[in-house]
Amino acid sequence: MNELANPVAHPSKRYPETTDRNPVGIIDHYCEHPGCKKWGAFGFARGGKGISKWFCYEHREYGERFL
Repeated sequence: MNELANPVAHPSKRYPETTDRNPVGIIDHYCEHPGCKKWGAFGFARGGKGISKWFCYEHREYGERFL
């Protein structure tokens, strides 16, 4: 295996040990349904460049209504 493809082989390519900062390009988005704390894997935005609303699998229907 190419050692550059393996982040464990190159410590400089590893993610930070703390969770207070994210590596560049990774954005945290959680479900926006009231009371839900799950990961928001489904993003919905009106008009292409609008603000995205994020919902988990269970609540994705609310995102579909947002459109």
